[in-house]
Amino acid sequence: MATRTERLELRPFAPDDGAGIFGYLADPEAVRFEPYGVPTREECDALAADRAHDERFVAVCLRDGTLIGNLYRSVEGPPTWRTWEIGYVFGPRFWGHGYATEAAARLVRDLFEVEGAHRVVAACDVRNERSWRLLERLGMRREAHMLQAATFADDEHGRPVWHDSYHYAILEARDDAPTTTSPTHHFSDVIDRVEHEHERVTVTRNGRPR
Repeated sequence: MATRTERLELRPFAPDDGAGIFGYLADPEAVRFEPYGVPTREECDALAADRAHDERFVAVCLRDGTLIGNLYRSVEGPPTWRTWEIGYVFGPRFWGHGYATEAAARLVRDLFEVEGAHRVVAACDVRNERSWRLLERLGMRREAHMLQAATFADDEHGRPVWHDSYHYAILEARDDAPTTTSPTHHFSDVIDRVEHEHERVTVTRNGRPR
């Protein structure tokens, strides 16, 4: 996937992206809900080398080339299901500007219009409010609240620390569309709106984006 949005460039990773990856993963807040901790600079070099050959990962850059995060896309289930899972990680210093929403909206559009997806899904820790609110801005519907669905760490006694997760999805056609008519791609109107959401950023009293 290589494309541009209003403010961003989405492209494949390159082997020399290690410094850029470290730039947005070095902050503990960036990986707080991920199944890994803050990587070292050397580990980021290895990640860049691996991702350069892995089409599931998409680098997200500002127009000046600054690497600010990544998207993830992967086929879920048998190919005949035409279902894709998405994910994203962005550096905290780039939060609050609508970049993640802008990038994820373009990814969802690409999956429907280019890859022919019927269904796009995502999951996140219930404590990660930023993540599930982003999914809802994309027009995705919360389909499940899974109890103690995953664990990424152990406690001081070596026992797994479980957490709940929300599961979201958006479909190719309206749920209420008659099956005898042509599908209506309801994702289109939603994505058209969120791709330009940054133009209407809400500003707090101190003038900082919220």
